[in-house]
Amino acid sequence: MRLNIIKNKGFTMVELLTTIVILGVLSTMAIVAVTRVINKSRTSQKESQEKTMEMAARNYLQSNTNKMPKAIGETRKIAVSELKTTNFLKEDLKNSSGEDCMEKSYVKVDKISKTDYSYTAYLYCGDDEVKDDTPDVNPTIKIEFKGTKDASGNIQDVTTAYLLISIEGGKKGSNITPLDGYSFSLSVKTGEDPNYREVYNSGTLNANNKEKILIEKPLKDYIDITSKTLVKAKVVARDIDGGY
Repeated sequence: MRLNIIKNKGFTMVELLTTIVILGVLSTMAIVAVTRVINKSRTSQKESQEKTMEMAARNYLQSNTNKMPKAIGETRKIAVSELKTTNFLKEDLKNSSGEDCMEKSYVKVDKISKTDYSYTAYLYCGDDEVKDDTPDVNPTIKIEFKGTKDASGNIQDVTTAYLLISIEGGKKGSNITPLDGYSFSLSVKTGEDPNYREVYNSGTLNANNKEKILIEKPLKDYIDITSKTLVKAKVVARDIDGGY
């Protein structure tokens, strides 16, 4: 009689451990991928809501011009609850967890030049803590009129005189906050004219994240050198943290 002996070969301990390790790695990779997708979705939702807030604030102020910032550097805050009450925001804002974002959220509006405004949305949902949006240190601006001056400090030779503007980002410890944008204007008052007249306005210019900017403007390009003229310069600068 012949006996057929069948051997059942199982997994060795090494093979089992290898399989467990591989499954663990795959599980970790899957969790990381899913987490990344969820975080990206949350970020996209927040960015979309912030854009909605900013657009609503623009439309709101276009219809309520009396509430717009009047002076360059002035700031106004528009609560999202006000935007919803006045129908400029159509739906309540909620985050991906369904938490309400209406109570503490707002849009900060800054007047950065004669005709330009910046809109920054601050979205707070659920138990989010409202942070102070005021920067620690604002940019430093120096304005000088250079040229040969008399004993009273008046410039004698306008043909060689110039305006020097220095803008530097605010210092936080040993670091300097880069500049985001700036604008400047020149106004003159000639002869017996009681009012200043704007003769130059740069509009909003990109600072390209520079820490310091120097501007030189010859006065002869803007001043009538045949008569007595008073000159006034106005400069506005904004850093990447929103400081003025």
